[in-house]
This record gives sequence, structure tokens and C-alpha cells, in this order.
Amino acid sequence: MEYLSAFAPFVIGLIEQKRSLGYKWESEPDVLRRFELFCMERHPHATTITQEVMLDWAAKRPNEKPATLQNRLTPVRELAKYMVRLGYDAYLMPKGLMPRVPKYMPHIYTNDELRLIFEQTDKCHYCIIVPFRHLVMPEFFRLLYCTGMRLSEARLLKVSDVDLNDGVMTVTNAKLDKHRQLPLSQEMLERLQKYHANVHVLSNPNTIHI
Repeated sequence: MEYLSAFAPFVIGLIEQKRSLGYKWESEPDVLRRFELFCMERHPHATTITQEVMLDWAAKRPNEKPATLQNRLTPVRELAKYMVRLGYDAYLMPKGLMPRVPKYMPHIYTNDELRLIFEQTDKCHYCIIVPFRHLVMPEFFRLLYCTGMRLSEARLLKVSDVDLNDGVMTVTNAKLDKHRQLPLSQEMLERLQKYHANVHVLSNPNTIHI
């Protein structure tokens, strides 16, 4: 991704620093790119993040939810903190002005709800555009339920990450780039063995598993 404004060296430096510390920072560079374009259009002479620039960027957009606004503000606040650490004068929006995101209350599924979910995934039919969808969906949702994996972790599993002999999965793309191993129940292991026989007989170890 190319950065062209006066903020470009700081944006690039911040991204490199975050990733060197183990943060993935996958969506934040796009936010910073949009901030850069915003400044080039609305504040073309800005060379630092002033209060005026930050409050203009922080203005809530129509139908924008607090979580979306917070995700848009946080990387730019991190950019301002980075500039301050380098000795530049940049405005740090006080945390009290940051939008408050309602506390997430998880839903605990009942056994009947889980049964209905799996019944629906098992009804997934063959589609010529995504020919393995009817095989992937039943195992993908069961894998999430049985292991507690994050969506991205399950989605990025490779064939080599799944040991079908010992029934252990190695998650290599976990938070902060840490690795961990997850045991599989006998039932889940047998399902994945069948899935592998139907989908991955000719796959190489780096093929995405699910």
C-alpha cells in the first residue's frame, strides 16, 4: 500500500513498529490510508495531527456505529502517539472523547439451538461455483464449536496444521503470532479424516484445510 501525504513516513514507521512487536495490524493500514486521503483533501497543508484535523476526522458519519467510529479513530490516535514519541507535536484525543462501545453480551446457545444450527449446515447443497461448500460448511461450524477457535484461525488452517493421526491441530496464526495446539475429540477427528479423504487427497501441505 502506497502512502503519499506528509504523514507517509510516520504511517510506514508505525506499521513497521507494530508488526515488529507482534501485532498483525491488518486492517489498520487501510484506515491510515483513508485518513491520509482525508487529510490531502480537507487539510492539504497539514504536516502534523492538529486538534482541528483530529476532531474533523472524528466527526460521526451518518449511521456510523460507535464500534465503527472507534475502529476508525484508534489507528489515527496511535499515529499521533507515535509522532509524539518521535518528538513531534501532535494532538492526542483524550480517551474520554473516544466513543464508548456497548459491552458485548455473549449468547449461550441451548442444545436445541445448536442442533438446529448443525442441521442447517448439513443441508448445505452442492454449488458449481463453490464445489466444496457442502463439504466445508458442516465441518467448519463444528470445528468452531468443538475447539473455540477464532474465525480467522479456522479459515486459515492449512493441511499440514491438522494431524489426523494424533488428533491435534496446530494454530500458527493466533493472536500476537503465537502458536498453540488444540486436541480434537474422537468424533471431530473422524469427521475430519472423512473430510480429508473427500477433499485433500491430492492437496499439498500448504493448502488451506477448510
